[in-house]
Amino acid sequence: MATIIGSGLESYLHRQAREQALNIIAEAKEKAAQITRQAQDEAQALKRDSQESAARAIEERRRQALAKAQLKAKQAAVRCQEEMMERLWAEAEANLRAERDAASRLAILERLILDAAAQLGGGQLTAQVSQADQSLLAGALPRVQAALQAAYPGASLELAASPAPIWGGVIVRRSDTNQLVDNSYEERLALAKRTLRDAAYQLLLAPDAAERR
Repeated sequence: MATIIGSGLESYLHRQAREQALNIIAEAKEKAAQITRQAQDEAQALKRDSQESAARAIEERRRQALAKAQLKAKQAAVRCQEEMMERLWAEAEANLRAERDAASRLAILERLILDAAAQLGGGQLTAQVSQADQSLLAGALPRVQAALQAAYPGASLELAASPAPIWGGVIVRRSDTNQLVDNSYEERLALAKRTLRDAAYQLLLAPDAAERR
């Protein structure tokens, strides 16, 4: 009996040990599978994070490169506009300094004197011109005075004894009020630069500006 009981017990213990071993193995496999799945999930998450970080980094670099390119393009456009404006003013200066026949110069002087008289309201005026125009205006002074008095009755005009250091045009002073109008070419060009700069930019930037040039 002891032997049977012992044999049965031994067999039972073997079965129990085997079942427990199998259970442990199954649990270990399941645990290993869980660990594997978790590791895979974490790896995927890390991969996604890495891809997103890389994408964000790429997008940030793209934005920075785009912003830098836009800034360079804007700076280049500004430089180009400035160069065009400088060429425009240089051409205007060259045109003002260009040689003109006596009739053209006298017509310009008369027009500028009348313009100055309009600003000064007539009165006793003294005109100062360049060395090149001194004798020209002196010879035509009676005619210019007649035109001035027709527009401003009672006005008078005399020529200053000393010429002005100007390219051309005229500087007119009203002696009874001490007022002055500088209608020299230099001042007219400077005034144009101040007042026409925005308009000139618009003309230069217009779609058909190249055709007009």
